[in-house]
Amino acid sequence: MPSWSVHNKYCTGFDISIDVCNKVNKYIDSSTLHDIGRAIENQDFKDLETAQTFMKCCSDLYQRYGFEGVTAYILHHILDYLETHINNLGILTLDPCRPINLTIKFLENVGLRAKYSKELVSEIKDAILKSSEKIKEFIGRKDMRLELYRDLLNCDKLISKYINWIINRSLGLRLEHNRELRDKIISVLLKAKFSICNDVLKAVENCSTTQCINQIELLKLVTWESVDKIKEEILQILSKIESECKAR
Repeated sequence: MPSWSVHNKYCTGFDISIDVCNKVNKYIDSSTLHDIGRAIENQDFKDLETAQTFMKCCSDLYQRYGFEGVTAYILHHILDYLETHINNLGILTLDPCRPINLTIKFLENVGLRAKYSKELVSEIKDAILKSSEKIKEFIGRKDMRLELYRDLLNCDKLISKYINWIINRSLGLRLEHNRELRDKIISVLLKAKFSICNDVLKAVENCSTTQCINQIELLKLVTWESVDKIKEEILQILSKIESECKAR
């Protein structure tokens, strides 16, 4: 999850006082409320209990801090969600802007849920609607999208997942019994990690509907230290990724 400093950077960017930002961060992170943001995965809020809790928290924070509290609350969960999915393996082979697109859809659903809620009074409905629209507009800006990815992309975390993914599919090499080959594969991928992460950012800048990011081609050109068996095995995996990506 993002640090409070990252949360506060964006929170104060919405002209919310640092005091309210910190209080909302504590409100979320010091309890089970932290997991409510997983509702973003469920775009239609089919989990009624989660949806009701989400709205109840918005109502509670509105009573405490007004419009600022609601905005800070929704924004905190949005940043948690983005950080998780920006550093997810899927971003390497799917549309790199998918986390942004899912987030925008979620914000639209939050607004609809608030609009038709029978439990919320009109002023709180308005606050949730306005907050969601404000955050959606912010995330949709190209300059902000790039800044979010730069702040939330953790190259080490992403490459660690990528390495494990590659190795787990290299069954023909029996890497669990061959430490030397395993170490060479890891070494090659680590050398490429900054190029891979830069490719992610370049892809985000263009935001194609679906695309295989350039690191597939980059890894095909990597010098595999004259170990042909590694190269053949990895290239087979990369070709499979490429085929799956183009089929989407």
